[in-house]
Amino acid sequence: MDRFPRFQLDYMKYAKDSDIDWEDRVSVGDMNFPSLNIFSFYNIVLPKLVAGIDDKYLQDADLTRGTYYADLKLAAKEALVNALMHAYYDGDVAVKIVDRPSYFEFTNPGDMRVSKESFLRGQTSIIRNSQIALLFRKIGISEKAASGGPRILKSASNNHLLAPEIKVDNEHNFTTIRIWKVDALTLLNDKFELDKVQRFIIDYASRVKTFKFNDLIAKSAGTYGSQSKIRQRLNILVESGIINVTGKGRATFYQLLKTPAQKKVEKIINLWDLEKRLY
Repeated sequence: MDRFPRFQLDYMKYAKDSDIDWEDRVSVGDMNFPSLNIFSFYNIVLPKLVAGIDDKYLQDADLTRGTYYADLKLAAKEALVNALMHAYYDGDVAVKIVDRPSYFEFTNPGDMRVSKESFLRGQTSIIRNSQIALLFRKIGISEKAASGGPRILKSASNNHLLAPEIKVDNEHNFTTIRIWKVDALTLLNDKFELDKVQRFIIDYASRVKTFKFNDLIAKSAGTYGSQSKIRQRLNILVESGIINVTGKGRATFYQLLKTPAQKKVEKIINLWDLEKRLY
């Protein structure tokens, strides 16, 4: 504290995405944690993050057990290490970890020393605190350099979750990484009162790049009512800004509306797929 008078580490868990009051907290200066440092903070907070991940039973396309829990656990660890290892501890912003039902959010003082795309692809690693990084490697917390971004991205890609979001605030000098625990359907279902037809449409839209109305009808296989009913629900989703529509007549295509961050992530995943085919 003599060397870094603004040194602050915070972890806060919330019962709901919209809650203001936390239900669990680990913080420098709290009487419950009188000697909290970077290492003890890591050891206390990581199990709490893991406890916030549902051990869902999901099946892959080949009917084997999915990797949701393992992937999210690894992504949370990598993001926690990243926040602690790359923090600018002379900054005015605290290292803050937020744990909500739908997402984890990791904020650390200091900007990113590589581009967002380079971080997610694992192309370059420029370490801000080399001594912390060295100590983390010695005890097996930090592994291969520049591996955190790809692991975070793959956890989302493998489980069809919303794409991780990275925000760099140059004015206030901090970086935030949000890791979603849910897919688009879950998030929208919590936000809006969707019926089973709308949930079917969103689920289908999240698994394909674009689709035509006839594709939707063929996929429904008569399970979700008449064509007019499905078209009505589709139009509601379009009017609500959830589904985007382009073209006219037979050239009309629909797709789930994506943020710029999600589009960038899809571009990186497509590059991965291309590299796999080439090599």
